[in-house]
Amino acid sequence: MENKQEEKKSKKKGKLKKYLCVAIIFIALASIIAHFVWKASGSDQWDVISDKDGVKVYSMKTPGETWLKFKVTGKVNASMKTIVRFIRDPNAADDVGIYDTQLIDSISPQLIYYSFKQKFFFPFEPREYVVESNFHQDTITKAVYVDFIADPEKIPEDPNCGCFRVTKMNNKWLFTPYKNGDVDYEFVSVAEDPGGNFPYFIANIVMSIIYADAFAIMPETINKPKYQNAQIDYVRDYE
Repeated sequence: MENKQEEKKSKKKGKLKKYLCVAIIFIALASIIAHFVWKASGSDQWDVISDKDGVKVYSMKTPGETWLKFKVTGKVNASMKTIVRFIRDPNAADDVGIYDTQLIDSISPQLIYYSFKQKFFFPFEPREYVVESNFHQDTITKAVYVDFIADPEKIPEDPNCGCFRVTKMNNKWLFTPYKNGDVDYEFVSVAEDPGGNFPYFIANIVMSIIYADAFAIMPETINKPKYQNAQIDYVRDYE
């Protein structure tokens, strides 16, 4: 009797293992198919995914890529000097959620290099960015253009950093001023991949939320006294 019961239990375990294997194979195949379907999809057009309190967040899916591109538009009331100080000052780290900012090289007011770190949620290690920042201001409209481009080989990696260095990042800013002090801004994340086995499907969801929250507090942050009192010789305000 006991032998028959043991035999039945053994058969049940065998069937359970078989079903489990089939389920795992099915999930794996479905994931692979979903990946290639997602990668091939996309309209290459900007779609509004959030519109709140004057801040619009857009996403774009380009065929052949897995990471979404993002764009954010909005308005602030501030001088161009204040804005440039906020955008390009490495010491603004605490106000935008990054830390350990280091100025690497200042070639000219238009070209600087610096590094910074950003915390990621568990189990992902912090990311380290080494970037080149390019600045340009239109002499007529006083519009300001700022590009941030990853330059991961600018300085050697620290083996004791405890972080992952990002190799792909290109963020573009455009600030267009008006006589009444308002400034339209446009931020575009052309290319960013945090790397380090960070799943793109998680990043695509998380980044849309982060951008909406971060830009919602931008007017308040940018008008702090330390930015309001900025004196930058190479920036001209709208006259």
